[in-house]
Amino acid sequence: KIKCRASDRGCQIITSLQSAEDHVKECEFIDVSCPKECGEVIQRFKIHDHVRSFCNRRPVVCDYCFSQMQLRHLKNHKNAECQKVPVDCPQCGLKMPRSMVPKHCSAGSDGDCPLTEI
Repeated sequence: KIKCRASDRGCQIITSLQSAEDHVKECEFIDVSCPKECGEVIQRFKIHDHVRSFCNRRPVVCDYCFSQMQLRHLKNHKNAECQKVPVDCPQCGLKMPRSMVPKHCSAGSDGDCPLTEI
């Protein structure tokens, strides 16, 4: 009989040498790679929580446009891409969706920014 190779990490299984490899394939204390291929290596019993709550490749939804993407893309999406995220007019400071800024700041009858030169 031998201890599991993850005995120092919490596994208390003692098995025969012949059954050791079968146990390792199921042992909850052995490190495994994230199934979403984010590069993280986590103990098998923590994978579900990692994928659900911590993985940067888990699906998330933008609070503004409701587009779905991986968490790793959300910051750039909000900072540069999302047309519905609230931003300040670069001239008057009025907050509005990013998509409205060009029209708001345009010269002529289309624009309504009080600080745009005509």
